[in-house]
Amino acid sequence: MTTREACDLVVTLTAQLSLARRQRKAYRLLAQQALQCAHTPTPTAGTRPMPMTADLTGRQFGSWTVLAHAPRVPGQKPTCECRCACGTTATVRVSNLLHGHSRSCGCQTRAMLRESRP
Repeated sequence: MTTREACDLVVTLTAQLSLARRQRKAYRLLAQQALQCAHTPTPTAGTRPMPMTADLTGRQFGSWTVLAHAPRVPGQKPTCECRCACGTTATVRVSNLLHGHSRSCGCQTRAMLRESRP
């Protein structure tokens, strides 16, 4: 490879790198704009926008039935007001419902323990 060819290759690679950086920056800007459109309300100074969660009202997760979304508290995970099949009402994290970590208020565990006793 001659010096001229090497210089041409460096120029080409530099131009491609510059284009890739501009494309990444444009992609980040588009992603930020898309996120801003999905957020309500507009965040106050010093807080970051919180993404909206899907409306789970009426859906059932194990013994839980989602009654309504609980008011969002800054710095905490999204929660829902849920009613268990036994009638207990509680606030449950949305992530625990969606991932199956919370299936009831504990009534099923207590019932199994009662049944296992002689």
